[in-house]
Amino acid sequence: SLLDDIGGPMLFPQDRNLKTRVTGTNMGKGEAGEEREKTVWDILKFLGQLAVDGAGMLGGMETWEERIKEQFNRICSPKVYLGFLYHPNDPQGSPYFRDGASTYPLSVASSGEQVILEYITRMTYPGPMNHGLVLIDEPEVHLHPGWVRQLYHALPSIGRGNQFILTTHSAEMRELAVQDGVHIDLGDLQK
Repeated sequence: SLLDDIGGPMLFPQDRNLKTRVTGTNMGKGEAGEEREKTVWDILKFLGQLAVDGAGMLGGMETWEERIKEQFNRICSPKVYLGFLYHPNDPQGSPYFRDGASTYPLSVASSGEQVILEYITRMTYPGPMNHGLVLIDEPEVHLHPGWVRQLYHALPSIGRGNQFILTTHSAEMRELAVQDGVHIDLGDLQK
């Protein structure tokens, strides 16, 4: 628990590598054969297996996977994250979602669903990020307009005592920050 009070930085860039970071598409070994960074897919598979194999290991606390499900469902409702599941036609398994009567794997999830799942997963694993500095560049990119507001309100509940610095072009996110008294305007860009 001593380490829970020591935070660290976490950066979520707004870049074109979302699918690679989330699903591992086009990822291989790094330079000189070193291990690549774990993808969100890798983490969710591990947590799903831990939920099955290690039930009760957390001393009655909710599991990491359950926290991820709860946060995703809170932000992306009515869509639901079901967890890492195996089906007869998918023996490799996959993170699965439900939207109404439709169930689908992470590989076909929208970029908005993928980015929300990335934020939540990386801030939850290997344990909840506490007392850290979280930098998110343009969190509104890829998101349904309603999810922008829900993400803004959900971020403080992922971990404890985190400080968030968000850069944005979203008028709605700007207004939310103004209402909370946390908006800092750096002015207009000069040529």
